[in-house]
Amino acid sequence: MRRQRGIALAVFVLILVALFGAFILSQTLSAPGKRLESATRMNSVFLTLQEAIVRFAQTNKRLPCPALGSLSTGVADPPGAAIDCTSSVGVLPWVSLGLPASAATDEWGRLISYRVFDGATGFTRPNGLLLDDCLDSDVTVTYPLASGACNPTTHENTRSDFFAGKGLSVNDVGTLKQQIAYVLISHGETGLGAYLPGSATPMPAPAGGPELLNAQGGGTYWILVPTDPTVGVDQASHYDDLVSYLSTSALVAAAGIGGRPWPLYVLLDRMNTTGTATGPAMNTDITSKKIADPGGPLTVAAFASGGGTRSICVTVPTTSTTLPYAIAPCIQGGAVDTLTTANAEGLSFDFRVPRRYLKLILADFDITASARLTFYDGSTVLGQKDITGCSPYTAGVFTIDATALPGIKEFTRVEITALGSASFSVASVSACRANDSAHPACTLPAPLSFTQPPCP
Repeated sequence: MRRQRGIALAVFVLILVALFGAFILSQTLSAPGKRLESATRMNSVFLTLQEAIVRFAQTNKRLPCPALGSLSTGVADPPGAAIDCTSSVGVLPWVSLGLPASAATDEWGRLISYRVFDGATGFTRPNGLLLDDCLDSDVTVTYPLASGACNPTTHENTRSDFFAGKGLSVNDVGTLKQQIAYVLISHGETGLGAYLPGSATPMPAPAGGPELLNAQGGGTYWILVPTDPTVGVDQASHYDDLVSYLSTSALVAAAGIGGRPWPLYVLLDRMNTTGTATGPAMNTDITSKKIADPGGPLTVAAFASGGGTRSICVTVPTTSTTLPYAIAPCIQGGAVDTLTTANAEGLSFDFRVPRRYLKLILADFDITASARLTFYDGSTVLGQKDITGCSPYTAGVFTIDATALPGIKEFTRVEITALGSASFSVASVSACRANDSAHPACTLPAPLSFTQPPCP
């Protein structure tokens, strides 16, 4: 009997050990699953908050300052537009965003931290996100702003110009993301650095590393893969934060305030070496010129693919009294010329941003003249279209929808070359995203008092 009881006890101990091991194993194996569930729920919370922030930006043309975590009021501090927020280390201003307090807490019941770019060029200042005078495009090469805003006359600045040098930075699992509009931070299961609702002081700060940088604010915010549960919270390498952010361009695009499809147009009748309108002037020292008067931006370049150098010259149409002046390639240091087939010379018009419609007025372009238009996306050739004068008049008026050409939806650059014995100049050029009857530059090649019938 004693022997049987000893065997039973041993079996019981083994069962307890097995059960305890299974419990520990299940906890270890379920930790990643629990983290995934928490991250999934927080992503849903972040999405709701993003929608609220986008609505605020749409209405106010700026972002709110953070609320002070020590007050737990949920009101941006200061509540109105401000160059400098009271504190950059704050929490989501749920009241200012029209949300209940529960929307501003994370998976563990702590207030979600909110970081925003403020200051003299920041997004919390009055009209800090007002891009009405900007082009609604993102580009690689940027033009400086005029007095900190997009040029209200020429609309030559793009969304990228407006946001150059602005915004927060986020290191997203090793990839540095810049021009970030805002950052939302849940300080994870440990909650180190977070505020509890109603508490005047935050929880203890993280030991160091990226978690401490997220808690302190400023500099670069971090998104990392969560550390193993064996890494203690007292170690600087510990990380369990959950972070969400939105780029400046994505924010204004979602809010519908990211600029407008302004038409890019210019009358090419008064172009000197500075691009100003000062009367007829022949350029014999430049081969390209950025023009932003009156509706830039566009860059004009003269070329001769057959060899030699061409400059941009202003010329007077020989048979027209209705068109003042126009431009054409000319030999450097030479006399005023027209665009001809000699050395395959031509003019290039770079609009920098995608456009669908091209409008042209060509001077000295009668029924016998022909030209070739080559459309580009950057440096990539998209296709070509040949145009011919359609009447005995002394100018040709053309409106071309790029989508009617095979394989083309939008273009950023157009080259014009002469065909046959054509000899002409370019009086105006316009590029539009839509055929907008509200703007004369999108229904005619340019706002000219010109009544010649358009060509097909």
